[in-house]
Amino acid sequence: MIVLVSTLDSKATEELRSLRSELQAEDAWRGRVELVERPPARGTLGPVLEALQLVLEPGTAAPFLAALVAWLRWRTSDIELTVRRTDDSTTVKLSGKRLKDQDAAALAAELDRLTKHLSRPDEFGNSSAS
Repeated sequence: MIVLVSTLDSKATEELRSLRSELQAEDAWRGRVELVERPPARGTLGPVLEALQLVLEPGTAAPFLAALVAWLRWRTSDIELTVRRTDDSTTVKLSGKRLKDQDAAALAAELDRLTKHLSRPDEFGNSSAS
């Protein structure tokens, strides 16, 4: 499955680059993460980062979401991310601010819910989870 990780906050694109670096530091994700950029607007320099694209194998949604949540919890800035499957538009929305306040049990339950949502579109449809 291919997923895109994006943010609506144009100021948070450097955070996406940070996430890419963090993921690529792990053997499991190396070679599976790419930047999705669009050409610069006329008169501006450099491409515009739109998202990170990840290729997930069966059974890797849970480890990916766990890595993403761990990364979000340690951010000093508040960031909201959307993880979207490209094959069926199933989306999961994550907020660092919301995740920082959860204890271990609540976080485990949230990760389980998010993983089920992202992994089984036939059960959950094309709705968003947050």
